[in-house]
Amino acid sequence: HELPPTEGSHLPPPASGDKAEIPLPPSGDPDEVRRWALAVMATFGLHEWRFEFTRGVRVLGVCRHLRRAIGLSRHLIERNSAEHARSTLLHEIAHALVGAGHGHGPVWKRKAAE
Repeated sequence: HELPPTEGSHLPPPASGDKAEIPLPPSGDPDEVRRWALAVMATFGLHEWRFEFTRGVRVLGVCRHLRRAIGLSRHLIERNSAEHARSTLLHEIAHALVGAGHGHGPVWKRKAAE
């Protein structure tokens, strides 16, 4: 899922009190970011999914259905805003929730808009 650093996700910002409002740790410490991502994923029921860091520079987030893993680029975390990281994680969570084979089609778009 290629997103330039200046482009946000297709997901709207969460409403106040939304379950996705868990703040990203300001330190960018990998262990803290991992705990943050897993906590956000759990609020969407992705308890059986793993979180992993990727080495991507052009692809900032990835959803790997067969591995049941969502990955975020270390580059994303180190060089972009917390909002961009949050948006990318939510983008990938939407992919996980709709299942493989939907890409950015209508099923994914409906889930991403929720």
